[in-house]
Order: sequence, then structure tokens, then C-alpha cells
Amino acid sequence: MAVEFAKGLVVSEVLSADGLERALFVAASNDSPLEHALLDTGALTAEKLEAELSRADAPSIQGLEADIDLLDRLPAGLCTRLLVVPLRFDERSNTVDLAVVNAFDAHAAEEVAFHLGANVVAMRASLEQVESALRDRPSYAQILSARPEKVAARPRMRDETPPPDPTYSVRRTPMWGTGLLSGTPREEPSEIPIPLTRRRSTFAPALDPLGDESVASITYSRLGGGLSLPDAELVRSRSSVPVGLPEPEDGSLQIDSLPAAAVEVAPSRTGRTSSVPTRREPEVTVSPATLRRADLPPPPDAELLDRPLTLSLIPPSITLREPVTTRNVAPRPPPPSALARNPSAPPGPPSHPPAPLSVRAPSAADPQRGSMAPSAGSAPEPSQVLAALKSAPDRDAILGLVLAGARVVARRVAIFVVRRGSFVGWLATPGLASSGEITALEIPADAPTVLAWASAEGTYLGPLDPSTHGPLVAALRTVSREMAAVPIRVHGRTAVVVLADELGDTLIATKRLEEIAAVAGEALARIVRAAKK
Repeated sequence: MAVEFAKGLVVSEVLSADGLERALFVAASNDSPLEHALLDTGALTAEKLEAELSRADAPSIQGLEADIDLLDRLPAGLCTRLLVVPLRFDERSNTVDLAVVNAFDAHAAEEVAFHLGANVVAMRASLEQVESALRDRPSYAQILSARPEKVAARPRMRDETPPPDPTYSVRRTPMWGTGLLSGTPREEPSEIPIPLTRRRSTFAPALDPLGDESVASITYSRLGGGLSLPDAELVRSRSSVPVGLPEPEDGSLQIDSLPAAAVEVAPSRTGRTSSVPTRREPEVTVSPATLRRADLPPPPDAELLDRPLTLSLIPPSITLREPVTTRNVAPRPPPPSALARNPSAPPGPPSHPPAPLSVRAPSAADPQRGSMAPSAGSAPEPSQVLAALKSAPDRDAILGLVLAGARVVARRVAIFVVRRGSFVGWLATPGLASSGEITALEIPADAPTVLAWASAEGTYLGPLDPSTHGPLVAALRTVSREMAAVPIRVHGRTAVVVLADELGDTLIATKRLEEIAAVAGEALARIVRAAKK
């Protein structure tokens, strides 16, 4: 199954992550398609699964009839496992028409193309149609009866000499302790023994046996077992004797003993600074007296012991590159032909001068206009907004919930109400409503704007043409290349248009805005019905 399809189910909150996990476990355990697992576990209903699968950008087909020859050329059980049905084979173009349930999954078409050695054109069909086509195919008994019978082999005559039995040459390893099977004399082993340990370094003084063994064991354990025990003896030296460190007085990290081979012997370097500001490295200073033992002669490199040894407890600093700066490039405005005068077509420049856009001050009688203060907590969940819309008491509460729900998927939102043949700015996010320009807008409904196009056709996603949206662009100050306009309809007529800018994922944002608009339309219709009673 396509990863994008599974992610889309979880991101769009059609399916929970736990439900998808259970379905995947059932599909993997039973070796069944994930579509069947989603239905068997109750994660999705058949109608909801079909609605999600129909979102694929693929042609649909009705009335499936499987091609028996193509089914025989495919491995047994492949079509049932992938939920595909081969329909037709075109010899001239070497193309196979394939009906699939999940058009998001390209693996099914690739698998069929590999086995048939032909190009595959995938067409979407419902799960019920594909299962019916696979059930209605002729049984294997009918297929076998239609094939010619195999000719039996000629029986052997009684006086015919049978062929000799095949002989096999088997070579087995001789049993332990037995002599050689061949007469080849065995080579004598080499008289020169292989040394198991290397020679001691010339500058290392001789230590007592117990000291050698203990130091090697300590070195091996301090190095994390990275060297074998003989190799660990090689790295020990005069400086490999465990060092006793003074006990810290401030209760910091205490080290009982440490081989000097793991201590960095380095003189103090002045003038070396890190290019990245880091915290001060804790240092442990070891006096030379603690490194000497009374029963050992001084080593050849005794002059190094006169210098203080520094043990660094944190890794060295790392130089970071300067961050790359980018320029804010203003989006190129769309061509003037992007919007048409007709509201039922995508917005474009009018064929004749439209009605002028008027900017008026907000009336004092308009209730609850302006911005809605954001809540101090986190953003509300979409399910909470939808539940609150169903029980909202009045129009202002509904519009406030619409603004709060739209802010989950867009940073800047403005709500326009249809009043007396115009789109009147009503609510906006605090960043837009602080200047008062959005709530002072009144745009004629017959002007070629995205508001008129969304009111007549539906959801709009695209740029704003500055030539036809001058006052709106001036009120928004900055616009992105993709803005969404979603209408809220009451009894089939547009009552409110939600304009959203700075979207995150446009697919998820438009879907979420459409869900909020649908529930808000039902809530407004409920308020209208209650007012008429």
C-alpha cells in the first residue's frame, strides 16, 4: 500500500494511528490486503474507505471482466493479494489495462508489468467490483478440462535392457583418528613456533609478574575491551601505571584510578580559542608526584612528568559555519488573464471597469466586529471546534469559532460577511485587525475577486491579482502565492467567505477549512430556523 495514502489517512484524521497500527498487524499476520484489514478491524467503513480511495487522480471504470489468458500468465494468488484485475492486452502498443482498488499504490502496477513484460495503464475500480470479477472467473477445473490431455509415456518392453543406475561419487570427511586415505605423506609441522605475544617495547622497564598481569587487565578494561589481552600489554608502559587522583572537595566527579595511557599529555597552549562559545571545560590537574612509584626507576621521558597533565572531560569544540542568509523575494504577481469578469470562472481582469470598491468606517451598530483574542493555551483541536459549532448559541459565536478553527491551519485569516450585495470585512486575526483596514473593507459582490469566485463556484486556492484586488492587497499588506477562499453556505446561498493566508500544507488546510465551513453552515441554518419560530 502506498505510504502517502496511509500517511494521508492519519494526517487528515480519517484514521487514528492506533487503528492503522492494528490494521497493519492484521494484514501482516493474515497475509491479506490492507483494505480488507481496515474493514475487518472496523477502522473504516466501506463507504468511508471508498470515499478516500476515490480521491486518487486516476480514471475510473465500471463493469469489469477479467482476461483469462492474462490471469494464467500471472502467479497464482497475485491478483487476490494486490486486488487487481487485468482487463485487456493491446499487442500493437504492448499495453495492459489493469483495474486496481488503490490507485495510490504504484507497486501493484509495477508488479503486474514485471510479470507480463508489458506497459500497464491503471484504472480505479471499487473493491466490490474487483472482488466480484475475481470470484466470477472460471474455476481451475474448467480451465484444466479445456486444455489438451498429456500423452502418456511409452511402456517399456519386457525384453528391453533397462538403463544403468546412476552412480554418485561421494566424498566424506574421514572419522577423527583414522589414517589418511591417500598415500600422500603428511607434511611435518613447522619447527618455528608462532609467537603469541609481541616483544616488549625497548623503553618500557621490566615489571614484576603480578604487576604485569594487573596492569594489562586494567588497560584492557579501561580501553573498553577494544584490544586483546596480549595487545593490551603492548600499550602499557611506564605511564600505564594506574594513577590515583586527589579526591575533589566540591563533590564533583571523582575518578578512583586512571591509566596514564588514557591521559592526554600536552603542554599548556596559550592563544588557542574556540570559534564557538562553549562552557568552560572542567580540568583535573595531576601532580607529577602521584605518577611515580618508589619501587620503579625513573623512566627515560621523565622530563614530561615535570609538566602538569590536563584531563579533558568533554569533547573539543566544533567550529560551525555561518548560517546561510536568504533574500525575501516578493512573489511575482499572476498575469492579468488569471481572473475573468465572470464570477463563475477563475478570477481575472474585468472586460469593462467594475464597480468601484468603497472603503467605509465600521458602524457602531455592528456587534462583535474586529478581531478575536487568541486563547492563552494551545490551539484548539479540530474536533473540539466542530463540536462547539454544533452547539453555538448565536451568529457571533459561530464566526468566532470559525476564526479559531481556521487559525489552526493558517496564520492569517479574515472573514467576510455577505450583506446587501457586498462582501463586508467582519472578523480577522489580531495581526490583520489591529490596523482596522480589513474590517473597514466593503467589496462589491459583482467585482471580479476571489471572494466572488468562491461564492459562485466553491473553494479557491491560488494567488491574488493586484490589478483587481488593490484595496484587499493593501489591507493584507503582504500576500503569499497560495491563498484559500472557502464559502459558508446556508440553504444553498453563500453567507460568509473565509479568506486564509500563509497556509501550511495546502491539501490539509483546504480540507480542514471545508469541514469547518460545512458544520458552520449547518449551525447558521439552525440559528435562522430558531429565529423564524
